[in-house]
Amino acid sequence: NAQYGLGFASHEAVLDQRTGLDLSKDRQICLDDEAELSFELSFMPNRSDYFGYVVRIIADDKTNIDLLYDRSLNVEKHFKIVLGGKFSDIAFNIDSAKLFNEWIPIAIKLDAHTHLITVKCGDRIYTEKLAIDARSCLKVLFGYNDYKEFKTTDVPAMKIRNVQIRDGKRLLHHWPLDDDKGTEINDVIKGMTALAINPQWIKRLHYEWGLLQDVKINGQASTAFDPRTESVFIVGRDSLLKIHIPTGQRSVFKYQSGPLLLVNGNQSFFDTLNNQLLNICIDQKTISVFDFASQKWSENFIYPGAGTSYLHFNKFSSPVDSSLYFVGGYGHFLFKNEIQRYAPDGTWQPVAVGGEPFTPRYLAALGATPNGAYILGGY
Repeated sequence: NAQYGLGFASHEAVLDQRTGLDLSKDRQICLDDEAELSFELSFMPNRSDYFGYVVRIIADDKTNIDLLYDRSLNVEKHFKIVLGGKFSDIAFNIDSAKLFNEWIPIAIKLDAHTHLITVKCGDRIYTEKLAIDARSCLKVLFGYNDYKEFKTTDVPAMKIRNVQIRDGKRLLHHWPLDDDKGTEINDVIKGMTALAINPQWIKRLHYEWGLLQDVKINGQASTAFDPRTESVFIVGRDSLLKIHIPTGQRSVFKYQSGPLLLVNGNQSFFDTLNNQLLNICIDQKTISVFDFASQKWSENFIYPGAGTSYLHFNKFSSPVDSSLYFVGGYGHFLFKNEIQRYAPDGTWQPVAVGGEPFTPRYLAALGATPNGAYILGGY
């Protein structure tokens, strides 16, 4: 599942910041035979609204042919073909697991000789009568567009790639959309320039950091991440901030248990096994659990602490014994090769290391597995 394509800013963005793709900047695409548009489609997860126009094809500046997505619960089939101002009989669904995790091939063929529109999605084929002139000139617009009276602002949270246009069996144009910057994209066959509006290049998102939000916290701060909900928790002295990364939605929890006295060497951790947000101080052998219902921490810490011996330790929860494990650390000019276990009954125990020597370190990378963890690097 190669990570490239064009992502579309959708309902989370104001209208003029949404994404569109015009395959023929300042011109139209004129074809002699049957015209076929094909592309690969995938949806972005965790968005609030997916309604909108995947693509709008305009024939001779007269007739719009749309692939529309409608996620309404009272709608049986969510992908629909619209011909002019009316829904056609072509409607279908794509399995959600595939739509959000795979690239789905879609093709739309317009045949002026048989007066048929044919839509192919995966291995399914749908046809319907369509009055269209021979040698039509087409405008092909994905997502947002501001073209004449055919404007659309409703955009699904989608990504597309490998856009192709055929005239009969001849491949005329191909835009892989494997770019990482820019708004003008030339097709690899004839060099026709497509125009991307507010593009979100998928390839770029995988290697370049982008600022999502600025956050101001009173006192020291500590962070944790819940991979299941894609939520970041920022633990402060007087409140907890939860940010849902896909939508940017914030939730603030004011502590009802008084200030949380964060000491040097503390870390926060979201334990997915027990669905708990924790703050950990190894030096004081104390773990505090946050209760979201009462907005209280179960424990507080001795403040100020007497320094720390476990700066930048790493940690993981084990489904084997429902325990937490803490690895390495640094303090008082000493690097640690300790592994410590915090059991469900609240006891702390050192873990003997077998096999190859475990070099003292801190700032090590760690990846948990069902049976343990891999530890990489560090200082």
